[in-house]
Amino acid sequence: MNVSEFLKRAAGELSEARIESAHLEAQMIAAKVLNIERSKLLLRMDDELDAAEAVKMIERRKSGEPLAYILGEKEFFGRTFFVNPAVLIPRPETEILVSAALGIAQDQQTTLDVGTGSGAIAITLALEKPSLRCIGCDISSAALSVAAKNAQTLGADVRFVRADKLQPIQTNSVDLVVCNPPYVDDQDEMLDSAVRFWEPRIGLFSAGGTAFIQALIGQAQQVLVPGGWLLFEIGYGQKHLVQAMLSGWTEVRFEDDLSGVPRVAIAQKR
Repeated sequence: MNVSEFLKRAAGELSEARIESAHLEAQMIAAKVLNIERSKLLLRMDDELDAAEAVKMIERRKSGEPLAYILGEKEFFGRTFFVNPAVLIPRPETEILVSAALGIAQDQQTTLDVGTGSGAIAITLALEKPSLRCIGCDISSAALSVAAKNAQTLGADVRFVRADKLQPIQTNSVDLVVCNPPYVDDQDEMLDSAVRFWEPRIGLFSAGGTAFIQALIGQAQQVLVPGGWLLFEIGYGQKHLVQAMLSGWTEVRFEDDLSGVPRVAIAQKR
């Protein structure tokens, strides 16, 4: 089967399976099988490809498995990160969090990424501002293995530690805490099935959607230096609840996503 034949077949099957962007995803799978950039695919339409591997990937996608896990990678902040089902798939919204952190962080400061997962946040901060001392922590050993692999591949100087939230971190030792916490209510039935059934529950769900956030705020108060900053993502409709939780902090503000929804909470320790 050549590339042209595969693309026609794959796009049709993905469309029938109600996969959005079926043509684009078919191209991404073909490029992965050929180990080339998607932009070069047009020049390879007559090339033969490994039909068995390509068809297997299409079947996985039709079953609902996220494309990032099938490809084993996801782009974030202009870099390609290895991902597998042990970690959440990095999302464009989290780039808002990283950009906000880069705007606040000062040279030589210590930055802690809580629930680091793939390491996308900590690694990006380290590469964008090499003077930072970046640490990523996660309760999952499997996630930390993914993060370490990404740091090595991308050449980022990040230290990873196994931790449940911020519990082992020393008091008054961190200048900046960043986090993409689990902020989905564990009773929420509206979450997309591709996320609910494939991505790690520990990275998604929290009691009431805010239990993890409340614990994060309390622990960040302890580990941050006076005047240190806390930045974290929030879910839809959580702004007012989170704002109340941050009543003891100063310089509290929120960054919106491209849809105008409050997405990132920012606060400074007094």
